[in-house]
Amino acid sequence: MLIREIVYNTDSDIEGYTPPGTPPKRDMEGKSQPTDSQMEWRMDNLENALERHSDILDNHAEIIRDQTVAILDMKKNIDNLNTVIQKLTEQIGKLTSELESDRRKSDGQPSDDRQKIAAKQAIITDKCYRCNKVGHRAAFCPLKEYNLWYCFYCQAVAPHKGDDCPNKDNPKDGYR
Repeated sequence: MLIREIVYNTDSDIEGYTPPGTPPKRDMEGKSQPTDSQMEWRMDNLENALERHSDILDNHAEIIRDQTVAILDMKKNIDNLNTVIQKLTEQIGKLTSELESDRRKSDGQPSDDRQKIAAKQAIITDKCYRCNKVGHRAAFCPLKEYNLWYCFYCQAVAPHKGDDCPNKDNPKDGYR
């Protein structure tokens, strides 16, 4: 019988290779030494983490740049508003001094402009008790020529006053 000699090439013959499941080698102090594949894995993880963090830092830097530009724009707007406020304050001061000088010059009679302004303000504040609307008085009410009144009991324009209202005992607004 022929016996062939079978030579097995073991994994331990390859330098730097550690078979799976083999516990890591330990140094003199008993600490385990990582294998080359573990070191590569760690390096890959570190590179990935650095890439992620550099992307995050780039995003934050862009946000900070945008916010800085926005703040500078706001500062310009505030400066513009301050100059406008200063100009308006100066104009108000001039107009106030002119108004006071006009008052001193007047002989006690209101000027035409003052009468017009007073009339406009009176139009706004006058209330008509004939039609219950703002802007005129009962003497100048358009309902006067039709002999109509606003009845506070009926809550409508009617040909009678509140004292003569047929609904006086049963008002819509709960007046009595």
